Amino acid sequence: MDEHEVNCTVCMEPFEEERHSPRTLRCGHTLCTPCIEALLDRAHHDRLCPECRKPLKISAVGHIPVSYTILRLARALSSATSEPHIRVQVEDGETCLQHGAPIMSWCQKCNVWRCRECKCPKECTVFMNLPEALLHIKQAYVDCTNGNISRLADQKAIYEKKKSEIEKEMLALREKNKKIEENLKRFDASIDKLEEYEAQTVEASSSRRLDKVLGLTNSFLKDMETWLGDLKRSAESEKSSSLRVAPATVKVQAPVPKPEVPLTGPLDFASLKERLKVSQSMYAVQEKGGRTRWAKLSINEKNLLIHALDDIPPPIGATLLPLDSVTAGMSPNKPSAFLDVTIQQRLEGNVYMTMFGVTPRSQNFLLLCSGALGPCFKGLQLKSSDIGEGKPKLSIVLLGPFPNGQDCPPLVEGITDGGSYNSNIYPGLITGYPADHSSSAFQIMLEDMVGFTYDYAFGSVTSGLAVIQSVHREVKGNFREALISDCGLIVPLA
Repeated sequence: MDEHEVNCTVCMEPFEEERHSPRTLRCGHTLCTPCIEALLDRAHHDRLCPECRKPLKISAVGHIPVSYTILRLARALSSATSEPHIRVQVEDGETCLQHGAPIMSWCQKCNVWRCRECKCPKECTVFMNLPEALLHIKQAYVDCTNGNISRLADQKAIYEKKKSEIEKEMLALREKNKKIEENLKRFDASIDKLEEYEAQTVEASSSRRLDKVLGLTNSFLKDMETWLGDLKRSAESEKSSSLRVAPATVKVQAPVPKPEVPLTGPLDFASLKERLKVSQSMYAVQEKGGRTRWAKLSINEKNLLIHALDDIPPPIGATLLPLDSVTAGMSPNKPSAFLDVTIQQRLEGNVYMTMFGVTPRSQNFLLLCSGALGPCFKGLQLKSSDIGEGKPKLSIVLLGPFPNGQDCPPLVEGITDGGSYNSNIYPGLITGYPADHSSSAFQIMLEDMVGFTYDYAFGSVTSGLAVIQSVHREVKGNFREALISDCGLIVPLA
């Protein structure tokens, strides 16, 4: 009896009592217990004998008794085999096609199966018997397959990560699209509102009604300008250029009224107050090089503040004065200027400063406060520092970089050191930098330095020194941002 006759015809494993006990089906064919259990795990219509394809009408493997006769035959054949280590299982395809003898071994070097009669083409002397060869090839296949599965799993993880990132980007795009749709709706509503005001203006039949409509229009345009500014800042803060909203570059403008006739005589507090009662706002106009710019005017105690020049036109109905006629009232010997300082976008206070005289350094400082020649201190940062080696150190507040990241050279010529610029160091002293530095930056001293002088001083703080001290404390100690939110010139009123 050949060994394959006492093997399971499905798994080809030899029958034995512990793991592959034989059980004979009603159709007469014998399978091992694990193979019958595998058949019973299938659906009812698929439970068929693998030999004759007859249906299995059982629900549990225990309903089929163990075939002890076949089990005894398997034991007898196993004990009668002289060389169990080269026992072969002969099934379809397990015989040599050339000699018809059972396959006995495998040459790994030549990758050929051998029977007892086969000779290896390369005259190899080391062979692997059939069970070992089957196990070796299976293990190699499993290892290769596991490697491929691992590589595929790694690639799958990469694509899953990409999918997650795309889903996040799509969510961000949906949020941004929602905001854009809201902005578009507001644009449409604003256009409709302006068209409504335009119709009311055309239909106005009295000066009172016309003034009312113009006032409503001006208030609405101011709100629009604030909103467009918020849109622009939001667009500039976007980190991804592909998701960036186009910044608003077109400014809403009201009809520009013509300047009034220049004032005659010195500016006085009473006349300006009367003008403000009528117009509610007052601006100085600069016409230079074909360009028109406006500086807002406001009154603080007995001083007229000329705010930094801007390209935004004033509201309808504002009182307009030529800039030259307004600045003519400045103190001829000790001109003054102001800075509005914010910390973390909150107004900290106003700083008033008086120049030591009309010098190139003070003139350069005043030009940058007013923006008369273009460059301006408005919007620049204030920094904090302690200078000097050892103790005591000198605490100062100084101007940060200009918008281009570089320093602004002086706007006037003739800046020197020493002479009238020499001064003792005390809190509130305003100084520049050495003339050879070609810088328009300034610094404000916060402490006394007995026995020391500066050769670049040109003015001092007359009011608001506590604001500068707060800047030094918050910027240096709490790492907060301080800005010059506004600046300009001061005209004393008679």
